[in-house]
Amino acid sequence: QAMGARLMVVSAQMRLQPERRVELAEAEVRRLTETKNGRLEDMAYWLMREKLNDQLLKLVPKELAAQSRELYPILVQTLSQAERWEELQGVLKIPNPPVSATLLDLAMAEVLSHVQPDMRESRRLLQGTVINAAQTGDVATLQVAAALAEKLNFADVSSQAYRAAGMKAAENNASAAA
Repeated sequence: QAMGARLMVVSAQMRLQPERRVELAEAEVRRLTETKNGRLEDMAYWLMREKLNDQLLKLVPKELAAQSRELYPILVQTLSQAERWEELQGVLKIPNPPVSATLLDLAMAEVLSHVQPDMRESRRLLQGTVINAAQTGDVATLQVAAALAEKLNFADVSSQAYRAAGMKAAENNASAAA
């Protein structure tokens, strides 16, 4: 908890002194690596949230992230933020990743939209994700898939995902009210 509070203070300092962002972040990374006081996962999440992609990629080895349920999504998000699509595609193809196939499909749909001009595979991955999420009632995944489909100009897929998310959310609300 102390590390979380400390990082919140550093984030505030970064907003007040934007010219010192990198310097402040590197000091926190050094503090973690020298003192071992804190969790790598917390530092990685903070760096991702602050969009300090280079610092995160230096701190977290891909091999370690590929085995960690907490670090893998952070690495995926960071590579996406940095628009390092080919590198992200390689990370998504690592055998036995520690995340769901749904997360992989969503990430791969976005990656493919950047690395190849033909959008059919991105569309196929998104449609499959929407169908699976609708069947399992996963509203959060439906919302993420809808937003990505919208971003990729797949209006029909986006509409299908939003509709399914709305129906499931209404069903959940009706169940909770009863």
